[in-house]
Amino acid sequence: METPLGAPPAARGYNSTAYDVANNAMFVYGGFSGNTVFGDLWKLSSANGLGAPPAWTQLFPSGGSPGQLDNLAAFFDSSNQRMILYGGTDSVNHKWVWVLSRSLPQVSPTVSFTGAPATAVFNSTFTVSATTNASTSAVIAAAGACSISGNIVTMTSGTGTCNLTANWAADPNYFAASASQSTTAVKATPAISWSNPAPIIYGTVLGATQLNATASVAGAFVYNPTSGTVLNPSNGQTLSVAFAPSDSTDYNSTNASVQINVVFTASVPASGTTCNGAYSGTFNGNLIPSAGQTCIFFGGSVTGNVQQNGGNLTLIQSTVGGNVQISGASTFTIGPGSAIGGNLQIQNLPSGSAQNQVCGTSVHNDFTLQNSGSPVVIGAAAPASCAGNTIGGNLTVQNNSAATTVDGNTVTGNLTDQGNTAPTQVFGNVITHSLKCQGNSAISGGGNTAAQKQGQCVAF
Repeated sequence: METPLGAPPAARGYNSTAYDVANNAMFVYGGFSGNTVFGDLWKLSSANGLGAPPAWTQLFPSGGSPGQLDNLAAFFDSSNQRMILYGGTDSVNHKWVWVLSRSLPQVSPTVSFTGAPATAVFNSTFTVSATTNASTSAVIAAAGACSISGNIVTMTSGTGTCNLTANWAADPNYFAASASQSTTAVKATPAISWSNPAPIIYGTVLGATQLNATASVAGAFVYNPTSGTVLNPSNGQTLSVAFAPSDSTDYNSTNASVQINVVFTASVPASGTTCNGAYSGTFNGNLIPSAGQTCIFFGGSVTGNVQQNGGNLTLIQSTVGGNVQISGASTFTIGPGSAIGGNLQIQNLPSGSAQNQVCGTSVHNDFTLQNSGSPVVIGAAAPASCAGNTIGGNLTVQNNSAATTVDGNTVTGNLTDQGNTAPTQVFGNVITHSLKCQGNSAISGGGNTAAQKQGQCVAF
């Protein structure tokens, strides 16, 4: 049993009582005791005794009064802070309604608005919470880089700021209030899907089968190495891609990589006439690649001669013990890092073929290019990363109808350019004996070193 503080109202019965739930207060009006009918109003603060002791206070409302009555019906409207009285008895029964309004001044409410992170990624969501001790509910508005539904915020942009405002309307006890939060928008990073490609045989050009990354959003892929590249044989080589999203406002650029193995077909061909693959071993005997075959040696060797008449021949970091003869509808790449123990003879190539090249190769004896209708580069002109050749005998370039380039070679014997009907370039060669040029339709050059320069090359 609680004993309230303050002077209590006089003992009575038949009084009207109402409870203010919002403020934990009880109000008592009128009543009857003996021959006395009361018309006073009392308030019991902290009525339930929780948080503070109960305390009586007599109230003196302004305005008219119902007078001295008992047996009134009473109700307290907490939302609007008013006490409503009906009826009552003095000498007669009444059926009037009286409203006792509270006239205490409004105060600022206590509000809380939480849940917005410092940063949030485009298209992500988070939940906010808005609370108060007032009777009204918050209305939350979103502006900038976000939208809101209920209390769920969605980031609608990858740049800018999400501004959130909670507004509480006033009630009889509290002023209107507001609170705000902000979140900086962050670009999302697209997801790249790309699996390690299956191993490829050396000589296979990279293409859509290997360079096939996909992204979760639209954009452009830039691969390194690029499509069309031929990788050297090795396991675990890295393919990388740089992805630029079409929507750069909301998404970051990103990168991805995979690993690929570049392997050989076998150690050596099954026979000298069935060289159709990539090899790295030592083949004992003569090698005769022909039309329809792609014969690639990387780091391998042929103990005998190589005679190509058609097809494609590639010798990289490989050695040939004897001679190499190339003719007919053949394409070839010799070098870098290759060595030929005898002569290298290239002749009678038809017109219309792609450019062929011999670079970074040691030829023990003579090197002859004649009667070619396809362009040939001898030395370091293209690509620049491939060195010139070292030729132990003579280098002869004659009677060719397609462009030839002789660049950066070291020739122990003579270098002869004659009878060529297509443009011929001679640059940066070191010749032990003579540089001879005659009967060429169009020839240019310079930077050559020779014991003697003759004919069209005298100024080269």
